[in-house]
Amino acid sequence: MTECEHIIDTLLHKQYVLESSTVLIKYLYENNRPEDALNLAKKCARHDNSKFEGEEISEFIKLDKARKSMMDSNEEISEDIKKVIEIHWKNNRHHPEHFKSYKEMNDIDIMEMVCDWYSRSRQFGTDFLPFVKARQKNRFHFDDEFFKKVYFYCELISKGVPEGVNTEKMLDNSEKL
Repeated sequence: MTECEHIIDTLLHKQYVLESSTVLIKYLYENNRPEDALNLAKKCARHDNSKFEGEEISEFIKLDKARKSMMDSNEEISEDIKKVIEIHWKNNRHHPEHFKSYKEMNDIDIMEMVCDWYSRSRQFGTDFLPFVKARQKNRFHFDDEFFKKVYFYCELISKGVPEGVNTEKMLDNSEKL
């Protein structure tokens, strides 16, 4: 992957993260959590900016071979690829691997993680909810209560933005970012 391809891939990824975050932002507003909605909007607006900096940009360019392990939930990530990705995990709270225990993740971290997963699923043309279930089984092993919350947010996103959602109202609040 060239640097140009990496940048374009990351920008597309960020676009899909933002699009999917609108569903969760709307959910948060509807459930009287405007502060959380704004915090999620801020996090998703900055999502994966670390991929444009320092060590990450040069290392991620090398990951072209990792695409199969990211696309196929039954594929394991090799140790070499994991070393590169660990740099990204260290810099980003939306990855469970950022923490000593995934239970340290807050709701906003979880929601951004789900938006991240949806974005990659869309980019790689995988079926989102089966992919999430497979990754839970063979990679994350979240406890039932935690996975129930994660899967709830995944289901919300998979249903998409309903007809008539006033995204202009959400965008009006973006000036607070």
